[in-house]
Amino acid sequence: MNVMTEIYRNSIQPSENSMKKDKSYKRAKNQVKQYYEILKKRLSEKDMLLLDKLLSSYDIKTERKNIYCFQFGFRIALESAIDTWKWER
Repeated sequence: MNVMTEIYRNSIQPSENSMKKDKSYKRAKNQVKQYYEILKKRLSEKDMLLLDKLLSSYDIKTERKNIYCFQFGFRIALESAIDTWKWER
């Protein structure tokens, strides 16, 4: 694991703090819970296992994408800072 991934995983992520205040995020999060509970009642045990695997795979994919975006954003910010520093000299 590289340093940027370690920073991403072991630090407080500003996006999480802002998302908790975002009404659309809260509403969507509550809807996900609500839909999951509805499906839990309707689906067979076998189908629920499949749904749980789907959600788990989606979470892993999303986490990898978030790490990539974090690293990319950090790299762009650093390159911009270096370019600005060069122009000011």
